[in-house]
This record gives sequence, C-alpha cells and structure tokens, in this order.
Amino acid sequence: MKARMTIYSGFLLILIFFNSHSIFSNQSNSERDIVEATYKSEINHMALYSAGMAAVITTQPASGAVTANDQIYLFVVATGTDLSYQWYKDAVAITGETHSSLSIPNCNTDDAGDYYVEITDNVPATVTSSTATITVNKINLTVTGQDYTYSYGDAIGAVEVIDIVYPAGTNASMFDVLPSASTLATNTSAVGPYAVTVAAGSSKVFNVTAVDGTLTINKAPLTATANNKSMVYGDAIPTYDITYNGFKNGNSSVDIDTEPTLTSTAAPTSNVGDYSITFATAGTDNNYNIIPVDGTVSITAAVLTATADDKSRVYGDEKPTFTITYSGFKNSETVADLTTEPVAYTAALLSSGVGTESIDVTGGVATNYSFNLVSGTLTITAAPLTVTGVDASREYGVANPTLSVSYSGFKNSDSETDFTVGNTPTVSSPATITSDVGTYNIVPAGGVLANYSISHVNGTLTISKAPLTATANDKSMVYGDAVPTYDLAYSGFRNGNSSADVDTEPTLTSTAAATSNVGDYAITFATAGTDNNYAITTVDGTVSVTAAVLTATADDKSRVYGDENPALTMTYSGFKNSETVADLITEPVAYTAAMLSSGVGTESIDVTGGVATNYSFNHVSGTLTITAAPLTVTGVDASREYGVANPTLSVSYSGFKNGETEAGFPAVNHP
Repeated sequence: MKARMTIYSGFLLILIFFNSHSIFSNQSNSERDIVEATYKSEINHMALYSAGMAAVITTQPASGAVTANDQIYLFVVATGTDLSYQWYKDAVAITGETHSSLSIPNCNTDDAGDYYVEITDNVPATVTSSTATITVNKINLTVTGQDYTYSYGDAIGAVEVIDIVYPAGTNASMFDVLPSASTLATNTSAVGPYAVTVAAGSSKVFNVTAVDGTLTINKAPLTATANNKSMVYGDAIPTYDITYNGFKNGNSSVDIDTEPTLTSTAAPTSNVGDYSITFATAGTDNNYNIIPVDGTVSITAAVLTATADDKSRVYGDEKPTFTITYSGFKNSETVADLTTEPVAYTAALLSSGVGTESIDVTGGVATNYSFNLVSGTLTITAAPLTVTGVDASREYGVANPTLSVSYSGFKNSDSETDFTVGNTPTVSSPATITSDVGTYNIVPAGGVLANYSISHVNGTLTISKAPLTATANDKSMVYGDAVPTYDLAYSGFRNGNSSADVDTEPTLTSTAAATSNVGDYAITFATAGTDNNYAITTVDGTVSVTAAVLTATADDKSRVYGDENPALTMTYSGFKNSETVADLITEPVAYTAAMLSSGVGTESIDVTGGVATNYSFNHVSGTLTITAAPLTVTGVDASREYGVANPTLSVSYSGFKNGETEAGFPAVNHP
C-alpha cells in the first residue's frame, strides 16, 4: 500500500490507494472490501474539499487480463462537484453503469473489450478516462469420447462423451452448444476400429480440447454345420453342403470371403453304414469367426428287385420251369455276388382250372441290398367250346321269340348243366322293335365254364310287316308370314319307329297363303306315301291364320321449357304384304301429359287405340325431352369516385318463362 499527498486550491487531500490498479480479479473478497471502503472514503473527503471545482481524474481505470468466470472490477477516482458517471464498452454506453466503479461477475469472452468512463461535473464539463483494455482468458477443459466394443452386426447405439469434470464454480450451462460425439460405424460396418469423434461444442468460458474415443467392432461367431446326407449303396456321392447359423445384416454364404470345404471317406463302393462329413478347410471371413460342426453321410442298402418271370400252360399240362429277372445291381455286380439267391415257386397243380396262379419269390441274402420280391403270373388257358344260335321267326313289331343255342366241344362228360347260375351263355339278336322287315342274326354270347374257351356261331331271325296311320298335324300361322311347313303325326309305329324310318313319306297341301285373311284352312294329302314295313292310312288336318302384331311406336320429341308441345307422331313396324297405315280401319293415337309448366326432364309419349282386320296392336311409348330455357344474367353498369368503396353491384335478367322471376333462385344458387 502506498500513500500520496495531493493539494487542490490550497487544500490538502491525502489519498490512499493500491498501486493505482482498478482490476481485482485475483484478490480476495476481504481485500476488495478494504479497497472499496478506502476508495469511497477518499471520494467523500475530496467532495468536502473540492466544491465548486472542475472534475479532475486522479486514478484511471487499468487494463488487464481475467480468467473466464471470474469478476471484472474497474474504478476511477476523480475530484469535482456533483459528479456523474457513464461507463462505455467498445464506445457503446453500458446501460445502468453510472457509478464510479464497474463490476462484471462471472465474466466470459463477450465481456472482453475496451472500457472507459465519462465524468460530468456541475460546471458543466465532461472529462473522459483513459481506455482500459480487458482480456478474458478461457478455462481449459478436456472432453473425451467414450470407448465402445461391439460384435459385427450388433445394433450400434448412440455414442457419447465421457462425463465431463468441470472446474469448481463452472458447469454445463456455460456451454452455448454442448460437446457431442459421433461415429461413422453402423450396424453393417465391417470388423475394425472406428473413431468416436468428439465435437467440441461452443462456449464463451471454456477452451475445449477434444479427444476422440474408439468404437471397436469384433468378429461375430458363425456356426458352419455340415448337413447330414443319405445315399443309396452304389449311387453317386451326394453334394455336401453347409448350413450357417449366425449371419448378420442379411449376409449369406455368398458373402463369406473363403467358404469352408467338406470331404468324406464315403464312396459309391462303400458298404452300408455311416461315414463322417468333415471340414477339409475351415474357411475364413473378415467379419465372422467360423465354427465348424461335422455331419454324417449314411449309406443305405440298395433295393434289388427280384421278379418272377410270367409263364403259361394249357389246362392239364405240366408246369414250366420258373426263372427270375433282377433289376437294381450296382457297381457291375451280378447274381453271383449275392450271399443267397431268391427262389421262385407256385401252388398250381395239374388239376388247377383255367385262370392265373401266382408265381411267388422268397428268400435272398446280400450285404448291400434289400430285396423287393415281385410275383409273376402262371396263366392256365382253356379248352375250346362252340355255342350256336338256333334259327327263329316273327312278325314286324312283335317282340322277339325266346331264342336258344346248341353246344359242341364238351370234354370229360361235361354238359350245359355244368354252367353255374349267371355263367350260362346268353343269346340275343340285333333285331329290335325298330328293325325293318328282313332277316337278322341270332347271336350267342358269353358263358363261363371252368377249363373251356367258348366260341359262338350265329343263327337267323326272320321279320314280316305292320299297319301305320298318318295324320296331318294342325298348324297355326301369323297373317302375312310364310305358310308353315306341314308335317305328319303317325300312329302305329312299332319298336320305336318314327317318320324318319318311313321309306317314302306322304306329302301335304293347303289353300292357305301368306295373303289369306285370318281364319281356318284344310290340310290335305297330295300323296299317300309308301314303306317296306307299314301300310299307311291318311287323315287330313287344319291350318289356322292368326292376326299379325303391328307395333305402333311414339316418336321421341323435344322442346324448350315453357314452349308448346310439338306435334306427336308415330312409327309403325310389322306391316305385312306391303300394307301401310292406310290399310288400318282405325289408326292409334299418340298423347302426353306434359304441360307448359312441366320442368326440365323427360315425359312419356304414350300410344292408345287402333283397329285392323289382320293385326293386333303393340303400343310402345316414346320420350318427350324438355330442355332448359336460356336465361341471360347481365351485370348492371355502375360508377364511383377514386378512393370510395364500390357501390352495391346488381344484375338484370332476360329469358324468364311462365311468369317466373329471380325470386325463384334458391339462396345458395343466386347469381
């Protein structure tokens, strides 16, 4: 501490101060309190002895450096009367700082700059202090990225920085933008180290040193299992393959850098049994640790089919020698390689009847084969037996008489009595109720008798004629149409005969024509007809001419809403024989219920009445379409002065009908 003596206008003023400094960032609170108290006392004393004097600065604010978050303290000492103060930073007045001292607690880099104070006395006169340059030094702070370890394919979580240790009196709120961490590693990134990059953030208090962390991706485990296989003895070795368990990121076997390879001691000539499938090479991959698991190939017995060859003999003969055919030998092996051959046998005897007997196969032993034993067939053929149809006769149209047969060729005292029920030969003829007069075969068929093969010889059936009535069918025709085709109804056909079976059919005629008036006309026989099987009797018929349908269709019309209905007309369809409306006794009439006031839309045009000798009427309505009448809406001219609101705007109408006005517009549809 130093003391200085100053004389102002004959007065002695003793000032006590500390080295003329006015920045106390590194002093204790108690020291600051002493300085401030001394400073205030000095000012008070000067005020007692300087009344009426111009302001004089005795102590200037001093430049200096301050650590961020500490206090900046500036002051000035001046003499004079009724002094007032205004502090400035970078030539800009600091609001509210109108005292001889300036205090800025918890400073940051925004507070660095040039400070001075203007002092005004009651003369009035203003003096400006010297400029104090204040530097704010940031606090050093290290921010470190967190280290992480993952396996390939794991989900990569958000990365962070290690918890920041703040110096005493500081905290995270002193960051404008907090430090953060990021990494380029993703779920699909390959094995390897990746930086956890630290962004320093932004602060006016801290000088941040960013230290990156490391995210390490290790290989993922991948199990490679040799798939079990099965092969039949003697077949080609199956293709060995692998099932993988543990792929990540949609990887598959095609993504492996070098796939494992498989091998086995099994071969097509290997005996039945199990053989290991082992890994010839384990495989390698940048992202996976491959774990091999052996498999098994099982060799199963090949199927060797031993089929008894089919044989045959005649009823009563000795059985033939039985043989076997093999299929399925492997590795060029033959029956000589079997431990024991299968044997073929049958239960058929000399007395066995016609039919088939099984030739069965049994036994067989082999190291590498299982046996599929397939039976053959021993066929015993029958002795011949001839069945002949007995001749017969009947009239045409009468049922066939009872037909019979005779036999030749029985052996061993056999006869027709040896046929069992249902197995006796049958006899028939192709002649039916529809058969023409003539001769037809009597055909024996079927018959089953043990030990015989039956053959058949036809007999003869003779058929004579029957009577037939031919009646002209009544007909109906519409006036003006073509005369219908006349046809016949027959009575007396036998055996399902019809007109198609008549050799020469009767022909018909009538006086009726297309121009004949409505009424009945006779159908008579022009010729009687002939047939090999029938004597034809004729009966006349009748053709009735009926009225034709004449369609009277009202023509479609249209008019504008509010106008008179147009003249209604009709179109006719259905006139016959070149007739016209002039041939009608009374014409139909078209009419409509539509009125002048009928709205836009459609109205029916209906038809009624009409009388004619040879016509009945079909009335078909038409349509009257009422279209919208034109209505013109015109804006009414108006005027106004510049700057004045538009006057009320209006419209005028032209085209209303039926006494209507604009009052008819609904509120929401008004122009």
